[in-house]
Amino acid sequence: MDGNVEYSIVIPTLNEEPIIGNVIDRIPPRIRSRGEVILVDASSDRTAEIARSRGVRVVRSEKRGKGHQLKLGVRHASGKILVMMDGDGEHPPEYIPRMIKKLNHGYDVVVGTRTRGSKKRNALIRLIYSLYLPVIRGLFKGAGVTFRGTPLSGFRCMRREVWDSISPRDDEFLLETEMNVKMGESSLRFGEVHIPFVERHDGMTQSRVFRHGQIRKIFGYILSYILFVRVKSGVTSRYRGYRKELFKPLWLSIVQFLHRFSRNKT
Repeated sequence: MDGNVEYSIVIPTLNEEPIIGNVIDRIPPRIRSRGEVILVDASSDRTAEIARSRGVRVVRSEKRGKGHQLKLGVRHASGKILVMMDGDGEHPPEYIPRMIKKLNHGYDVVVGTRTRGSKKRNALIRLIYSLYLPVIRGLFKGAGVTFRGTPLSGFRCMRREVWDSISPRDDEFLLETEMNVKMGESSLRFGEVHIPFVERHDGMTQSRVFRHGQIRKIFGYILSYILFVRVKSGVTSRYRGYRKELFKPLWLSIVQFLHRFSRNKT
């Protein structure tokens, strides 16, 4: 391991040719001068070629899957501090220094989170987001981790030894869910840095939460942990109070969304 590399920015990519150059160019020079950027690519387009032209180290992944690609990137990384971010433009690289600064204030993990959906999104997407966020936060609270913003953000910063202690195993999009549960289980101190909501370059959401049955897998993973680990061991007590914590914000979010929606229509 190169002891002079302070930061390793690991970016898993899949066909991000239109935006990857912009993402790399926006990484602050003071971060790049003290670190390395590793792009773990499973693309069939020019993503890797564009990254190499900007001095980025490209690791080819023959297997697709965000979890697999991130773990592969970390194995090739030399930095003492790991920064993980998506290559689709949703994670603003300009916020990396803020996350590292917060990490250096005694946190084990720092997550770049959002607190609300974009007003530019259509009403259905915003409604889904408004319903999903309090529920998923409530579930993670039951698992021992309390978030103010989006718990499943992949924009994360941690020291290598913390990554090693978490030792995530998932190869797909349950990676953040698994990491959050293990953070709570290990009583790691984590902080949040608020980041703006940025649409993908193609106008689509890259999040798998609402696609391919991912939300079912996420809920199943967290509920299984709560019911078979925390409740069984007596860690999560007063289950009725927990149910109230989970569903009260859900109904409040519905009322708040309908109020905002009706106000925008007038």
